[in-house]
Amino acid sequence: MKTQENVMVENFNTPNKELHSRFMIRRDMPEVYEIERKAAEKSMKEPWDENDFLGVLRTKGSNGMVIEEVTKGNEEGNDKYKIIGFYIYGTCEEKVLDGNIKFLNLMKIGADPDYDRPKIEEYVVNRLKDKSMHENATMILDVDERDLNLQNLLNSKDFAATGIIRAVANSDSDLFRFEYAQGFSEIIAVRRANKQEQRQL
Repeated sequence: MKTQENVMVENFNTPNKELHSRFMIRRDMPEVYEIERKAAEKSMKEPWDENDFLGVLRTKGSNGMVIEEVTKGNEEGNDKYKIIGFYIYGTCEEKVLDGNIKFLNLMKIGADPDYDRPKIEEYVVNRLKDKSMHENATMILDVDERDLNLQNLLNSKDFAATGIIRAVANSDSDLFRFEYAQGFSEIIAVRRANKQEQRQL
């Protein structure tokens, strides 16, 4: 798990409050687990447990981030920081016919039910979309078919639905895969050609 803190400011600020994101560190985990528990309870879904989190965060290329709401103090400082959400993403590369394609996979978003989940989701999507553009990567995330708010957000951000992941034994809903990349259509065409060539070998 990464321990370096990396504060980034986004355009979701008010005169007295700001949103920051930074790398998740060990002392954040109790708050992260509590957000996950509360969010799962509200959505009536099975929450991730400690083993789920650690299993993903210890995977090569995985990054855990927390989102903090910073309430400004007086002129002498005394700002207050509160974790209101988190996200986990991974990076990897896939070989294609003429090189490699880099992927940024958003695996998990968690939002405190006491806060505005759509706002937190938009913050995360904007942050990682900018990162994927800067690194010339394709951004991927799988969205529950019932989560219309997130689907609409992704459509508004120029993501494309590229596939369906059918429900498995411990799930009662399908997932829609969304992807975003600069020059998206050309990249998808190359990937499909590569897979077709592999099937013919």
